[in-house]
Amino acid sequence: MRSGIVAVDPALIPLRNQVYVPGYGIGDALDTGGGIRSRRIDLAYEDVGPTDDDAPDAAPLVWGHGLSRSVAEDDQFPMIDWQRIRRTRRVVRFDARGHGESGPLASPVDGAWDQLALDELGLIDALGIDQVVLGGASRGTARRSPRLA
Repeated sequence: MRSGIVAVDPALIPLRNQVYVPGYGIGDALDTGGGIRSRRIDLAYEDVGPTDDDAPDAAPLVWGHGLSRSVAEDDQFPMIDWQRIRRTRRVVRFDARGHGESGPLASPVDGAWDQLALDELGLIDALGIDQVVLGGASRGTARRSPRLA
């Protein structure tokens, strides 16, 4: 999703490590290629910050972008100092279905609030996260309540 992220096979190279790639340089092993398949959709995401072992009391923050945005656009015009948060907490940000680097909407129904909330739950489950702090901007927050309660 951003420069420096490299896709790896986690059976060979553990995620959240740095990897040297000849001709490219050093990259962060934060992707498995193809993102997360959640409910028949490929969700692009980034997962950065301390491991659960390094910050056992800090539930990961899962962040949803606004209606007409993506993770890349949030990075281009930041509202939040992500580097500061990532020092103490794992942060998962993702492009919603039909946005940024995630797969397209197969039909308009796929963009409904409840469908987007189910995509987010699929991502959280696929990453093996048991407890989360949910955050977002605009639609990134609206799609959750009360759907994720």
